[in-house]
Amino acid sequence: MEEKIIQKLELKPAQSAPGPEDIVLQMTDIQLHTNTRTTNEIGKFFKRLIFWKKPARLYSPLPPQEKNKEGIINFNIDMGLNDPVLQETINECRKQGRRVLISVPNNVPILLGKDAVEFKNSVKGKRILRRLAKNES
Repeated sequence: MEEKIIQKLELKPAQSAPGPEDIVLQMTDIQLHTNTRTTNEIGKFFKRLIFWKKPARLYSPLPPQEKNKEGIINFNIDMGLNDPVLQETINECRKQGRRVLISVPNNVPILLGKDAVEFKNSVKGKRILRRLAKNES
């Protein structure tokens, strides 16, 4: 009977600066949209991202949350870092002597996506259908 080994990706500060062979996945911002969609097969998405070395955007819906007493909403973003395909890709890179680093700035800007801005500024259509009053505050 084959024993199954479970790995978990752990995020921690890098001990040294990235080398020329290292791969750095840089989070630039978080955008909020009115229409939710999800990136399918996150492991394959990251694999292509690592080997193509091109910018891309990951779509992940936020779980429903409520404001706390101070009016602050806390949420966790599931980036699929423990996906088996991603784990396999990271192990391949390690065998080649390369590290995969995920860079997240201390204050990640959270912005409204273009569709959310259009919805916020609308006075007809979806806003009325959802019975949302326009509130300037």
